[in-house]
Amino acid sequence: MINILSGDNLFTCVKTYKALNLDTNDFFQLILKDPSSPVSIKPVGQTRPENSLPTSFALDTKAHSHVPKILTLPSRVNLCTDGKSLGHLLSAISASSPKNRSYLLESLARLRVIGRVSPSQKEQYINLLRKFYGEDAAVLMCGDGNNDVGALKSADVGIALVGLNDQPSKKQIEEVNKKRREEQIKAFKNRTRFDPKKFEEEFGLFDTQDVKFGDASIAAPFTNKISNSIKCVGTIIKQGVCTLVCGFQTYKIVTLSSLISAYTMSTLHLENLKFSDYQNTYLGLYGAILNYFLTNGSPEKNLPTVKPPGTIRNAFFWLNLMGQLFLQLYFSYWVIEFGKQYSTEEDLEVNNEVEFTPTFLNSVTFIYNMAATFCIYVCNYEGYPFMKPLSNSKLKLLFALSPLYVIYILCSEPDGDLGQMFQLDMGSTTHDQAGDVLFNRMLIMIGCTIAWTYIIKTLRLKMITRII
Repeated sequence: MINILSGDNLFTCVKTYKALNLDTNDFFQLILKDPSSPVSIKPVGQTRPENSLPTSFALDTKAHSHVPKILTLPSRVNLCTDGKSLGHLLSAISASSPKNRSYLLESLARLRVIGRVSPSQKEQYINLLRKFYGEDAAVLMCGDGNNDVGALKSADVGIALVGLNDQPSKKQIEEVNKKRREEQIKAFKNRTRFDPKKFEEEFGLFDTQDVKFGDASIAAPFTNKISNSIKCVGTIIKQGVCTLVCGFQTYKIVTLSSLISAYTMSTLHLENLKFSDYQNTYLGLYGAILNYFLTNGSPEKNLPTVKPPGTIRNAFFWLNLMGQLFLQLYFSYWVIEFGKQYSTEEDLEVNNEVEFTPTFLNSVTFIYNMAATFCIYVCNYEGYPFMKPLSNSKLKLLFALSPLYVIYILCSEPDGDLGQMFQLDMGSTTHDQAGDVLFNRMLIMIGCTIAWTYIIKTLRLKMITRII
C-alpha cells in the first residue's frame, strides 16, 4: 500500500497519485470541521458523485448512531484529505476512548493522499500507522527535505532522497561503461594510470550532493545520494528480505549442525573412536565454503509477491527445524547401529585414543556426516522467491552436489583410492553389500529431508495454517 503525504496542494497530490498509476479508483475528499462533528466527503476533480454513497459519516462508534461509519465505504473509494481535517482527526484520536480509538485508527489508514500537512502531522501520522499495523506490517517513509526529518525517524524504514539528478537510464549507464572502457584502453596504451574518480567527475553523470547538517539524510538510516527517484525503495526491500531470510537459514543450519555433530562425536567417543585430522579438515572446509556460498546469496530481480516470516516464533519455522532434527537423529542412530552390527571383531577392539586407525564404524559415520552436511546446508537454502536459486550459479551448484558423487564412489569402491585418501576402511565388514545398503539409506535420508522442507515451504508460502 502506497500513500502520499505532502505539504503540496491536495489536488496536486491526487493528480500525482493517479499519474503514477498507483490506483485507478476515484478519489473523495474527507472533510472534518471539528473533532466532534460528523465527517463529510465530496468528489475530487472530475470524479462524478455517486448517489449510492452517503455524504456524512460518524467518527464515534456510539455518538451519531444514525450516521454511517467510514469503514462502510466500498474499497473502490479512495479517500484523501488536507492538513486541517487531518489535524481534527488526530485530535479526535488522542481524545477518544480505547474502544473508539481502534475504529479511528482504521479510518485513518483508509486515507491514501494527504496534502498541506505540517512536519509534526507527518510524524504523528507515521506513529499512528505503526501503532495500527503493529507487527503485521512495516511503515516505510521517503522524504527529501528538512520537514520530513520527524517522519523519517519515526518510520520503521526511513529513506532520504537528497540526490539532485534523475535516475540514470540504462542507455546512459551503457554510455558511461563504454566510455570508461575506452579511457582504460587509452590509459593502457599511453602507459598512464586510469583514475576512475576523475573520470566520473569529468563525465558528470553520477555527480552526487554532499550531505550537510540539517538534511533529511541525518535522520534516515538510508540515503539515496545519486538521484531523487524512489526506485531505491525496491532495492532496499529486496536486500532487506534477502538478509532476513539469510539470518533464518543460518539459525537453522547452525542449530542442526551443532546437534548432529555433538551426537556423532559423543557416540564415537563412547566407542573409543574419532575422526582423523584429514576427515575433520575436509568436513570443516566443505561446511565453511557452503556456508559462504549460501549466506552470500543475491536477492531476486523482482520483489517477492509473498511476505517473508518476520520472526522465528512461527509454526512453520519450528515445524521445519524439528522435522529435520528428527530425521537426522533417526538416520544417525541407524548408521551407528549399522556400523556396530557389521564391524569385525578387530575393529571393535580398536582404540583411537592413542593413534588413529580407520574402522568400518568410523567410515560409515564419516559418510553419514558428509550426507548430513549436504542436507543441512542445501535443503535449508531459502532460494525462490526471496533469493536467487542455486541453479543460477553453476559453480555453487556443482560444489554443493559434489558430496553425492563422493559418497557414491566411497560406497561402491570400498578399497578404492578415494577411500584411502579419506582414510576410510569400508572393506573391513562382515556384510558383503554394506556399501550399497549405506548408499541407498543415505539417498533415502536426503530425499526425506528435501521432501519435508519442500512441503513446509509450500505450506508457508500459501499460508495454509489450518493444515498445521
